Amino acid sequence: MLRSEPRKVPEGVRMITIFSFFAGFYFVSQGVSIFSSNSPENIAMMIDGIVSIMIGVGFTLDVKWAWTLRVILSIVLIVEGTLMLLLLIVEGTLL
Repeated sequence: MLRSEPRKVPEGVRMITIFSFFAGFYFVSQGVSIFSSNSPENIAMMIDGIVSIMIGVGFTLDVKWAWTLRVILSIVLIVEGTLMLLLLIVEGTLL
């Protein structure tokens, strides 16, 4: 859909876009560098990175699905972090 005049992108959305690109490239590079061991953490890191890059592209192109995907990814990462924290507490490696 072509617009007659470009919309002004809020600074917050621009910052989310930049952080999404940085986080995505970081996660993908870390997942690739330690991908020799096919552990679930590495695979999850690669998927998180690819989705973060997709979100950055979506925010850059100003599409509506990017916001929904960002919210879903944020919820998944909060649950993933909470489960990892509980796992570390149960194993006793955090204390």
